[in-house]
Amino acid sequence: MANGSIRKITTKSGETHYQLIVEDERDPETGERRRSYKTVKGTYKEAKATLRRLITDVEDGDAIKKAPMTVQQWVEEYINLYVKPTVSITTLVGYRNKINCYIIPELGKIKLTELKAKHVQGMVNKMLEKGLSPKSIREAYNLINAPMKKAVVLRKIKMNPCDGISLPKNKKPQFQVYDTETMQ
Repeated sequence: MANGSIRKITTKSGETHYQLIVEDERDPETGERRRSYKTVKGTYKEAKATLRRLITDVEDGDAIKKAPMTVQQWVEEYINLYVKPTVSITTLVGYRNKINCYIIPELGKIKLTELKAKHVQGMVNKMLEKGLSPKSIREAYNLINAPMKKAVVLRKIKMNPCDGISLPKNKKPQFQVYDTETMQ
């Protein structure tokens, strides 16, 4: 449950401003308090209305702070925390190879909060241009989609940038069926 306070500030020129302080629950990973500050130049009534709006945003999860973490850092953290304990070493090595070959070169340097659907779609398009199979593209997409879903749950980002991505359709295998004359 978020709460907030208002502090009256008088500048040297005699103007009155109000500093709003909104506190959210402690960060489960670091244990630190999550605070945000905002200064309102106006009346106390305006400051109070802004504070109510900020508290509502924090409680709804809309006031997410920008994480300095890159996509590469988050994907590595996700793999170590959530995937590594649940899969075999061979599977983990395969995941890491795909991540290092396809995801990190295209998306790794982008800040987690700045990753957009256009970046992910660009990665998929480049994989198509390189001639990768639809199955390989889908596997790489799944390896970026899962960490992004978890980032939304943990409130590191607001929306999953992997939503709405156009993926290539899997090709159906073509079987050659012999007729009875050929069989004989």
